[in-house]
Amino acid sequence: LATNLYVGLAAAVVVGTAFSFVDAIEPNGRLIDALTFAIGYAFTAALVDVTRRVAAREAILSREHVAATVAHNHLMPASIPDLGSWRIKVIHVPLGELGGDFYDVRKRGDDLGLLVCDVSGEGLKAAMLLGALKVLFQEMPVVAVSERLERMNDAFMPVCEDGMFCTAWYGQFGSNGLVRF
Repeated sequence: LATNLYVGLAAAVVVGTAFSFVDAIEPNGRLIDALTFAIGYAFTAALVDVTRRVAAREAILSREHVAATVAHNHLMPASIPDLGSWRIKVIHVPLGELGGDFYDVRKRGDDLGLLVCDVSGEGLKAAMLLGALKVLFQEMPVVAVSERLERMNDAFMPVCEDGMFCTAWYGQFGSNGLVRF
């Protein structure tokens, strides 16, 4: 930006000086015209430069957003395992392209664990925290249903910024037709 502005202003000085000699011979306002043109060129060049930089940054952010959305969608299970006595169907309609809505399933013997949660906020921060939740849920050792969310909360809170939180529900669907939550 500064380089183009300096080039334009230098051109204004050079052209202005040249036209001042001509103006001394024929005073009809050419100096003002030349200065106006040169200054206009300098600002136009600077605006073009800024526009190119903004467009390049927007392209990078757009590619990163698409990649984050793909990664976020990959966190969701591709299918829900069949459990015999249960028919579980999921419809996930996020508020935006990238956010804090999340669900996951984990088959444990004849039972199916279902985690549904929402990380506060939206965008990249919330989506990144979902990755931590998925790992916590999938890697949690076998514990009582009542302990699962408590242990996940203890592990999750240290990675949250101030004011961020997660609302979650966990249930274990048994092949015997019972749900523990």
